[in-house]
Amino acid sequence: MINQKLLEKCSACGACIQSCPSNAIKFQEDSQGFLYPFIDLQKCIRCGICEGICTRDFSKEGLLFEAYAAKNKDRSIKLQSSSGGIFTLLAEQVLDQGGVVFGPVFDEELTVRHVVVKNKDELQRLRGAK
Repeated sequence: MINQKLLEKCSACGACIQSCPSNAIKFQEDSQGFLYPFIDLQKCIRCGICEGICTRDFSKEGLLFEAYAAKNKDRSIKLQSSSGGIFTLLAEQVLDQGGVVFGPVFDEELTVRHVVVKNKDELQRLRGAK
């Protein structure tokens, strides 16, 4: 069963809810509007799956993790993009190395289709797709 230490650091990802074989866990809103897992003790079979599936890895407590952030310096590309323009920079690197880039676009019927881009001129089709 989910312990208090897990609840205090809950990110509300819902992994515990999805993994519960007895459907004993539901989200419940706290006084500040945040969602936390609530366990129906009548349904809980105390299997421990919810604790095992929890994305909070307490064995790494106190360790620092690296994170990266980036944006395109080209303002016009950045304004056409939904990712700060970083997609264009990454895609250009792939194309420069002889690769291809796949991404979603809307067709004439507004259905999402995945297309392949083989040169930099075609990248415009994929900007803002997220």
